[in-house]
Amino acid sequence: MKKTVIFICIILIGFQSFSQKSGDKTYFLLTDTVFTEGSYCILPDIIFNLSGGGWIDSQGMLDSIVLFLKKNSTLIVEIGCHTDSRPIPMTNDTLTQRRAIRIIEYFIEKGIDPKRLVAKGYGEHEPRKLEKDMVSRGFTFKKGTLLIPAYINSIADRQEKEAAHDLNRRTEMKILRVDAKP
Repeated sequence: MKKTVIFICIILIGFQSFSQKSGDKTYFLLTDTVFTEGSYCILPDIIFNLSGGGWIDSQGMLDSIVLFLKKNSTLIVEIGCHTDSRPIPMTNDTLTQRRAIRIIEYFIEKGIDPKRLVAKGYGEHEPRKLEKDMVSRGFTFKKGTLLIPAYINSIADRQEKEAAHDLNRRTEMKILRVDAKP
């Protein structure tokens, strides 16, 4: 049974998410006032170095999420990181778990209770299904496109292929519970 709770609306800038049902996932905005357990917000402005290092210029996005979590103190969330399907020296699972943990550590440093945070590295195991038409590196990918390796490898243009990989690499926030005790 899904639980719903109402919160005071806050304004945050920079999120390309949207409140709607898309396939098997329900998405929310950080400006929403109602949250449903199991709903997602894609956080497009958390960008990591491809070499496995830290994030690149993501401070504003991370601080906005900290503010969101402070304002909505009864939410328990999962930070899930995803990669593209290309192999790397460490496994994609390890890489994405480290990235998710690093984000959680940042939130804890900023005062968020660690009991409200879960880090999950998905590696390349959950290819993205596009929720809407999306543009990456100047290439348009249609709503409903499933960015699986077979699809990406079928793209002839190298730059377009990289654009598809870019869309698969993402960080999502998922609402696990709406009624935690602050």
